[in-house]
Amino acid sequence: MKKVLIINDTSSECHHGCDLVMKNINKILFKFNFDKIFRIFSGKTLIGNKNIIKKLKYINLVLFNGEGTLNNSQERAKNIIKDLIYLKKYHQLPLVLINSTIYKNNHFIMKNLKLFDLIYVRSNLDKKYLLKYKIKSKVVPDLTFYKFSKSKIKKKNIEKNSITDCYNDSISEKFYEFSKKNNFKFLTIRRDLKLNSLNFLKIISFVKYNIIKIFVLILFKFKIKIKYNYYVKLYFTHKLNDYLKHIEKSKLLICGRFHSMCFALQTLTPFYFIKLAVNSHKSEGLLNDIGLKNRIIHFKELNGKSFKDFKKNEIKLIKKYIYNSNFKINKMFKEISKLVETKF
Repeated sequence: MKKVLIINDTSSECHHGCDLVMKNINKILFKFNFDKIFRIFSGKTLIGNKNIIKKLKYINLVLFNGEGTLNNSQERAKNIIKDLIYLKKYHQLPLVLINSTIYKNNHFIMKNLKLFDLIYVRSNLDKKYLLKYKIKSKVVPDLTFYKFSKSKIKKKNIEKNSITDCYNDSISEKFYEFSKKNNFKFLTIRRDLKLNSLNFLKIISFVKYNIIKIFVLILFKFKIKIKYNYYVKLYFTHKLNDYLKHIEKSKLLICGRFHSMCFALQTLTPFYFIKLAVNSHKSEGLLNDIGLKNRIIHFKELNGKSFKDFKKNEIKLIKKYIYNSNFKINKMFKEISKLVETKF
């Protein structure tokens, strides 16, 4: 049996897309006989965790989850690279980057990406970007596409048009105002804080979060003006499956979130993606790979636009992409497992 360290476990992000990514990573790792998983959660570093460093001698693989990190030279990207350099210098372990978008990074980040033994990116735009720096990679779809199941989603009962939030609160607020003005359902991909352990500090955080939410509800009910990042909590969907149901039942979805778009593709819900609602080319890359570039629009185009259902050829392209996704994801983990076997 093998042990793995996951760096940038995003299950702490209170985000349905991240939750499904991590759930699928865990599922596949157990399938490939990794019986013990150690974790560095998003926003944290290996270098700052002495307890995990002590356990590195027992670990067979270090898996870097690249989602939400390696773009725009952000601090998280620099921390990922610092951990990578440390591991390469002091520990002879297989180092693999998966589920990543690579976009507009500085020289420090790009030159050190070569330290990875294997790199898997989410679109051909990422692959082309890396090739400019003579870095090889393979394209594997986002891990939300792994064995996606609609078994718990009831048959479509069409409700109305919906619009998501996006990574930027000021833009998300504009989407929210659009939803109110045009009678769209507002679907933020974020979820409430969960209490996953009886750790004292986590209990305090959980209680504090829910007290604040109660106050927000009261203020919102009496139409007292509060900031968007507070009242948006009232629109959080607690369970992933409930969020998926809302998307699946939407007549049309306007997307400002990459993973909301992934869910729309997998439930065959007609959608349009708002250009520049994300801070990288990840959504554009996905739609280019599928062949749905016509589904990208600007926010100003929403007013007066004639929205269209999927055409037969679009559905065919989507189904083909989803079918191939499972094959590519499984192949990726077979290659990773083989790398581990050659190292040990």
